Amino acid sequence: MNSIQELAEKFAAAFNARDLGAMAALLAENATAEVSKSDFGVEEGRQKIKETSLPHILGDESDPKPLAAETWDEDGTTYVLLREAEGDRALDCALKLEAEQGQIQRIDYLVLYHELEELTRISQKAGMKLRSI
Repeated sequence: MNSIQELAEKFAAAFNARDLGAMAALLAENATAEVSKSDFGVEEGRQKIKETSLPHILGDESDPKPLAAETWDEDGTTYVLLREAEGDRALDCALKLEAEQGQIQRIDYLVLYHELEELTRISQKAGMKLRSI
């Protein structure tokens, strides 16, 4: 069985490889995803997440500052941190993961527009700059 840390490492590696299929394969069939403190609602199911939020976080070749992923743990909570791949490598957003039975069951997207205070705290504890809005 995969631990949450192992799942986060695999998710970060798939993100860095821009492998949408590998990212989605780590999700439980009934996984949920939500942008924390937003009105976007909850995405329900692996396929819905694969079609909506995962492509959004991956971005595309036209992004002026492509992102890279790395894992970070704090007091038993596992995150995948998305930061600028080059330059000052500033933190862009954090994905808080929950797992059950060896698969990712839930992703909470912590984004600057809705979780500035929490991302500021995470960036300071993780020793990163925070991307400016």
